[in-house]
Amino acid sequence: MSSTAPSPTHLFLPDNILERVQHELARSSGASEQQAFGWGRRRGTVAVVMGVSTAPSAREAGAELETRLGGSSEQDQRLEVLLRWRSAAEPGQSPFLPLNSLGSTPSSSTARRSSAVPDPAVVLYRPLRHLEVLSIKPLRLDFSAHGQPASLTVVSDRRGAIRSPPCGEATLADAVALINGSRLALQPPRRDTFVNKRAVSAVVFVVRSSALAFSTVLHGVLSLLLAVLSFRLPLLGAITDWSCFGRQLHTRFLQAASLVPTFSTLRHDLRQARSAEAQYVTAHATYIRFFNLLWLLANDLIIGVALATFVRDNAAAIKQSLAQLVKVYVLTYLRDLLDWLNSWPMGVKLNDEVATLICRAFLFISRIWEDVVLEPVLRYLPVALIGCAGMLGASSLLALAADLVALLTLPFFACYVVATLVYRWSLTTLGALFNVFRGRKYNPLRSRVEPATYDVDALLLGTILFVTLSFVFPTLAAFYLAFASSRLLILAVETALLIGVAALNAFPLFALLLRLKSPGRLPGGVVLKAVDKSQEWPAPHLVLTNQPLSFGTLLSSLARIFGDLFSPPAVLSLVGKLCTGALITPKNVRSEQR
Repeated sequence: MSSTAPSPTHLFLPDNILERVQHELARSSGASEQQAFGWGRRRGTVAVVMGVSTAPSAREAGAELETRLGGSSEQDQRLEVLLRWRSAAEPGQSPFLPLNSLGSTPSSSTARRSSAVPDPAVVLYRPLRHLEVLSIKPLRLDFSAHGQPASLTVVSDRRGAIRSPPCGEATLADAVALINGSRLALQPPRRDTFVNKRAVSAVVFVVRSSALAFSTVLHGVLSLLLAVLSFRLPLLGAITDWSCFGRQLHTRFLQAASLVPTFSTLRHDLRQARSAEAQYVTAHATYIRFFNLLWLLANDLIIGVALATFVRDNAAAIKQSLAQLVKVYVLTYLRDLLDWLNSWPMGVKLNDEVATLICRAFLFISRIWEDVVLEPVLRYLPVALIGCAGMLGASSLLALAADLVALLTLPFFACYVVATLVYRWSLTTLGALFNVFRGRKYNPLRSRVEPATYDVDALLLGTILFVTLSFVFPTLAAFYLAFASSRLLILAVETALLIGVAALNAFPLFALLLRLKSPGRLPGGVVLKAVDKSQEWPAPHLVLTNQPLSFGTLLSSLARIFGDLFSPPAVLSLVGKLCTGALITPKNVRSEQR
């Protein structure tokens, strides 16, 4: 490095640098004329000290660093001797004396010329541990909320302790990049070994070829299964449109197919990124996404195998309990509900003829369902085979359970569809007849109600139909509200199962374990704290602290699932559908995948 390098205005030091200096000096106490030097990297006006070494002079310390680098000529890999330990430092003065360039110490004339230049602002940082990373902005993860980047905050223990302005974002970005790349400098140089390189290359080639062939075949099989699940049949559509189990299989196969591309992206980020910031921040996010997806699949499979074993061992008891529940809460409840509606419910007098007709029609539907479909299904229901779906994961078993609930409660759905269609037709007809009664009509071209002229016969017929339907409408509304409430109860059970499926698809298990075990691996920004004087540094300085992502940010994907279900717009939309007679279908609860 040339001697014309700019003087650093911000000096980043490890918080244990004083202890390391004392340790190095104590270790080399037997040698004569040994001095302690701080070495690191420089970028612009930012200097980051990464380690301490002892040598008789700064030039010899620089030669040792060049040997340590192994002849690397890359600018980002170049180390410099930045500081020299000053044993006779005055109180409140920096214990280190900055050096102008590699291997050169400031002369007396240089010291006099630089006496007017203020000392660089000292910032202490904690050395990064294994797989830890610093980042000015929160780490972008697919399961985290995309909030605004955290702003730099500066606090002070005492007013006026630090009079110089804090680091700017550009300066701090350079320092963070150098700190993230400090582990590259700490790695020992590669040495030649006596291993047969040709044999090692052959083994590596065979392993890579086998892995590539296996991943290619697996990706082809998964792509074929995804195409089958997405194929649209005539009049039925795709399996993923009407089956929760098909949707979950599609999601799991898509996740499994994305493992190999995600791993390739991780290898590319680790090997091809040139700057330390790109290498340790971009690759770190990919690393968390990959292992979080891998842990999700593995834990889902483990829980699913446990549930499948439980269902297989208790198949007879589960089958008997399921048949009893269906008979009590589906068939018996449906008949009791129809009898209650046919006998003036809650003291409300309904139209006897219309209520009797509707009850007979719905009872006919339930009997056909019981004799033709339900009895054979309950008799030959393969509970053990259904439990084997847990081999594909607990989420697949929950999705299949949701489909089974929808199948066993199909009579309620049929009655609900009929009651909804009749109720909606009644509303539409009442609106049209009310316009006729008022002497108006609806213009579909302009989407508005306009005055109209009707004959006396049309007015009389419209009035008679309006009055007749007005008296019949309370009976139709009572049946609609009864079956709509039953439909909501069934959908609540299905939605609870689908929420479990979505939670298993979006739960950030790996990220939460990292947050508990090593918060430094989940950077959520940095905080600068102004300190007057501390044990780590005797002069006023700043402390750079890594702020990890909060638990709320990590669990934001789950919060979005519940927020979408119970948000005021969703509740108002549900109430609007109930009032207008729109069909209520299960909400497709899906988590956002990587």
